[in-house]
Amino acid sequence: MSELLHYEDRGGGPCVVFLHPTPVDHRFWRPVAELFEPDYRVILPDLPGHGLSPLGSETASMETMGRAVFHLLDALSIDRAIFCGCSIGGYLLYELWRQAPERIRALAICSAKPHADTEETRHARAQSIASIEQRGTEQFFNAMLDTLVGAPAKERDPDIMHQLGTMMKRMSAESAIAVQRALAARPDSRATAATISVPTAVLAAALDRGSTSAEMRELANTIPGSTFYLLQELGHYAPYEQPRLVGALLRRFADEIPTV
Repeated sequence: MSELLHYEDRGGGPCVVFLHPTPVDHRFWRPVAELFEPDYRVILPDLPGHGLSPLGSETASMETMGRAVFHLLDALSIDRAIFCGCSIGGYLLYELWRQAPERIRALAICSAKPHADTEETRHARAQSIASIEQRGTEQFFNAMLDTLVGAPAKERDPDIMHQLGTMMKRMSAESAIAVQRALAARPDSRATAATISVPTAVLAAALDRGSTSAEMRELANTIPGSTFYLLQELGHYAPYEQPRLVGALLRRFADEIPTV
């Protein structure tokens, strides 16, 4: 069996699993997770190749990363949970639903459109990979910070870029390349989304250029009975930009889910 993901296990009660974006790590969700303690058991994993989790010997893909998440939950004797994911963490929610829907009590999908990459986006990822191979990760990470964090958040908290950059520096060039390839190869999940039958919150960030509010609204319209939230003046990393706002929405959503 593969090595366990690095993780934090906090609080007690019904389980909530938070899956972070790339190329940051589990610390992305800490400020939101604090609003769930001590009434919930909060699991904060580092996804494969992120933070302190190894990339693993298998080729990185949505499928292998999804299996790694469930492998961790098996080791922690967690049968079912509420899952919250942002960006790649959100893309993984579609994969978890494909693999084991019976283990999912509810989903919160933030900044993670169900669409596969366009040819233009795949080409951009290939250029990023070539840049990492030639020059390392610094330029790639700086470009991501510039586009993934909304301008209001940068103005409100100048230190946010340093905090996120510190998380990114834990990721190796090998892992960054592997994850970009996995993202480029991820399947279109619109048909998967139409089969989701648990309570679902869809969170769109108004300033997000990667998963636009229109794409996220389309997702909400695809999932029967889902709840749509439009987060004004926030970017792709919305939960970290305004953790109290996003955390309050997610906490209220979780509190309304039946425990049986």
